[in-house]
Amino acid sequence: MCCLHSGRSAFVFAADPSFSVIKAYDSAFNIPVVGAAFANRISYVISPEGKILYAYSDSNAEKHIENTLAVVRKWRVEHKS
Repeated sequence: MCCLHSGRSAFVFAADPSFSVIKAYDSAFNIPVVGAAFANRISYVISPEGKILYAYSDSNAEKHIENTLAVVRKWRVEHKS
């Protein structure tokens, strides 16, 4: 797993060659006869407590950042210290 830092934010992304995370999140894209070939494009927003706040699945990447950032911003407003 790796973090990509952009200004004040860190975006976490991961490679999963063993399909362990893909299987754990039930996110495999299955091809008939072949089976799991790769992961579906899914963005998750996970709270610091480990709760999945939002999951967005769409093969088109266009809305992933917009939608997930909106959830993160909302969570931050609701959890200001």
